[in-house]
Amino acid sequence: MEEKSFFSHLEELRFLFIKIGVCLLCLLPLSFWLAEPLVRILIQSCTPDGFTLKYFSPMEPFIVRMKASLILALFFGMPYIAYQVWKFAAPGLYRHERFWLSRLALTSWSLFVAGVFFCYYVIIPSVMHFALKLQNDVLEPAIGIGNFVGLVGMLLVGFGIMFQFPIVVYVTARAGMVRLQTLKKQRPLVLIVILAMSALLTPPDIISQLLMSLPTYLLFECSLLFAALAVKEQQKSSPAETTEVVSADTESSLSTDKSDSAYRRVYHSKRRKLRAIKRK
Repeated sequence: MEEKSFFSHLEELRFLFIKIGVCLLCLLPLSFWLAEPLVRILIQSCTPDGFTLKYFSPMEPFIVRMKASLILALFFGMPYIAYQVWKFAAPGLYRHERFWLSRLALTSWSLFVAGVFFCYYVIIPSVMHFALKLQNDVLEPAIGIGNFVGLVGMLLVGFGIMFQFPIVVYVTARAGMVRLQTLKKQRPLVLIVILAMSALLTPPDIISQLLMSLPTYLLFECSLLFAALAVKEQQKSSPAETTEVVSADTESSLSTDKSDSAYRRVYHSKRRKLRAIKRK
């Protein structure tokens, strides 16, 4: 394969960004048309009956709809974007690296979608019902559409990111970067990290932070089980791989010894012939 220069890689990277931009522009009209019904569905499914949102500036609904359109376009175009990124990165990877990267990419996308659906059906309705119960005789909720869509978007993306935690644990344990026993002993530290990330990825209230941290920690415990199975499989396959390497080294050394002995025989036979010619 012909080795490409640094500038040719930059040119390919530029074309990659152009393809991604064209894809998003092509999907933007459809996403803009679907944005309003999507916000309507979010309001109807996550709030009590009869609840309405407010807007506090003339262009706020249009700006919110544009933001929702960009998010939808990115979601719809993710398979094409991932395929283009894969085409760009695959030539520089080994076969086993491409195999594991493809498997992990599919698993990561599935976990992200699972986190989004879990947040949509469980977390957002719970947060909104809890927030609306705080009203009383002197407090009346006046929630703006920008704040509502921002909250929903932050929760959806946050849960999608936090559901990637099993991938991190599995990769670090299988690659040997961190021992599995060390991960098991560091459960309190992992819980603190999960709580800190939940505080960063959720609104500043304890309810949403706990609702994110609890399922994430359960996923961490499940990932420890899968990592233990992966380590056992790796330990079972390592003796066979070691035997193959040793046998290959032995065969190469034997072939080297055979070639050396053949070279000596030819060398000594030529010396004997030269001696016989000199005697004559």
